[in-house]
Amino acid sequence: MKYIHVYALFVMSVFLTSCGQNQTNVPKDNIKTEVKDIGPNLMVRNIKKGKNGTILIAGPNNSSFGDVFRYDGKYFTNLTSKIGSHRFWDVLEDRLGNIWFTSTDSGVYYYNGKSIQHFTTTEGLANNRVMSVYEDKA
Repeated sequence: MKYIHVYALFVMSVFLTSCGQNQTNVPKDNIKTEVKDIGPNLMVRNIKKGKNGTILIAGPNNSSFGDVFRYDGKYFTNLTSKIGSHRFWDVLEDRLGNIWFTSTDSGVYYYNGKSIQHFTTTEGLANNRVMSVYEDKA
């Protein structure tokens, strides 16, 4: 009984030193470290449901301005990367599949899947600061 503690410590040390000796190590070259465009990474201003289960996200990009992303369940696609730096605030995909982006500094953008149209006070907006976009029944 006097040596039970010593025996227990001996058994524990044998057990612990034998653990892990038959482990297989995963080669480091199988681990992918490349990160592609992963979507908004600072904050999100608005999230809307798009067609076909997609998610539309208006939020800032790395330069503290904004971008609009579409998430299809697997990938983020930056829809505004070719427009330039603007403070995009809201996004909407209408029933025809066109996407509308609002901004706090440069009006409204309309994307039909091929080209982008830009609407400002020159085209009749009351103000270039547009905080939301909605689609009515008509």
